[in-house]
Amino acid sequence: NAFVRTWFEFQLNLHNVLTAVSCRKYGMDIEAQLVGDNEVSQALRTSSARDFNLSGIFPAIESILRMSDEKDLLVKEKKIDRLQWDFLDELCTDYYFSIEVLLAYLVKLQSVERWLKLDAQKGEEIFRELIRSMKENVKINE
Repeated sequence: NAFVRTWFEFQLNLHNVLTAVSCRKYGMDIEAQLVGDNEVSQALRTSSARDFNLSGIFPAIESILRMSDEKDLLVKEKKIDRLQWDFLDELCTDYYFSIEVLLAYLVKLQSVERWLKLDAQKGEEIFRELIRSMKENVKINE
């Protein structure tokens, strides 16, 4: 499934970039920490540019670099989740009620479940936001 492949590639790239930024920050060997061998991981291994020369390859790079400067880990986690949700929304733009929309909903629901375990009130707020967002995005073909 193209949706699943795209989602997992995004996850791989997101976590590799976060890892590379942390390695650079703490003086660790980036190459030993990365997973996979795609265009993004190759750029992370070889580039010394601030954005690892990923601006044209991985559009989320600027958002990730901005959030990596965040000192508050809770705020940083929320920003990472928001980035993932936005990516899922973009990925499902051309789909209505299909397996892709259901899979995106499942990923978001797992995220909400994780936040509920951490903070019940915040998890409920995020869940309500998910429901509101789904209601807004549902389009009925006439």
